[in-house]
Amino acid sequence: MIIIDPGAGPTPKTGEFIRLKQFIYLADMTLLKQERITYTFKRDKIITGLEYCLALCREGFRARIFIPSELAYGKEIYPGIPPNSDIVIDIDVSSITAEPVSIGKRDD
Repeated sequence: MIIIDPGAGPTPKTGEFIRLKQFIYLADMTLLKQERITYTFKRDKIITGLEYCLALCREGFRARIFIPSELAYGKEIYPGIPPNSDIVIDIDVSSITAEPVSIGKRDD
């Protein structure tokens, strides 16, 4: 993980809502998806590698995360991502709140 901006404030607690913008790439930097989304920390099902990194984030946190296939989608078939693919995710955390904000809603 390359931290671009460490952000400020506390790290998220279980059940808090992390609002972020993410860009998901294959390891060769082919862009697969970009979206704004809200995750419920440690409650929503997300890939393990991203969950580990979100545990370190604060509001304003920006990073490039290199996720090996075993902490990403592994052998699973996922649209646009071949099985056993390493991925890269750029994230920009805009807020961490105790109250829900557009839970699970993507507003690209």
